Amino acid sequence: MRKPWMPIGMMLSISLLGCSANSANTVNASNPADQTALPAAIVQAPAEIGRVYIANRQISLMPPAGFVSMPAAEIQQQYPTSSPPNYVFTNADRSASIAISFTQQPLTLKQLPELQKLMSQHMEKTLPGIKWVQRDFMAINGGSWVKLEAISTKKDAKLHSDMYFTTFQNRMLGVNFSATVDQYAAMKAAFAKSRDSIQIATGSL
Repeated sequence: MRKPWMPIGMMLSISLLGCSANSANTVNASNPADQTALPAAIVQAPAEIGRVYIANRQISLMPPAGFVSMPAAEIQQQYPTSSPPNYVFTNADRSASIAISFTQQPLTLKQLPELQKLMSQHMEKTLPGIKWVQRDFMAINGGSWVKLEAISTKKDAKLHSDMYFTTFQNRMLGVNFSATVDQYAAMKAAFAKSRDSIQIATGSL
């Protein structure tokens, strides 16, 4: 893996700095009118209250209670970049969020160890003062994921981010559970439950 990784790594590492959503894919899961949005939009499953489906129902998860999809109007406020996350769920005061990013970066399961190394190096260069909490690999519902957990600073605010990366349709997928440092302890259990709820349809890896 060479330089083509770096623009993708830069985009995903921005997930440490806040939360945002792609205006083309953002809908309010609590608004029934939004359930008929584009195929890639968020859809709430009637069979399991709280579970939402994205990516043409090939990926699903259960955000913490009280989390909603962030309005598109907040995109530029939270992510003034050309590559914001595709989906985001957040609490009412925006102190905690789950950002989901799809990329065009080719990735296979065998490349996860190299991805972990390169992403770690890139974040250390682009996020001065980053403090690692844990760098590991994790199985989530039968899937293999890179885990990068760290504390970083955005302006005057410190964020605690628990990031996961895997392959989806042979491309890199990133999910970031992030909260301000003072809120993270209260969110930790809910984040872990949401993380453990992630399901990827068989054959999509």
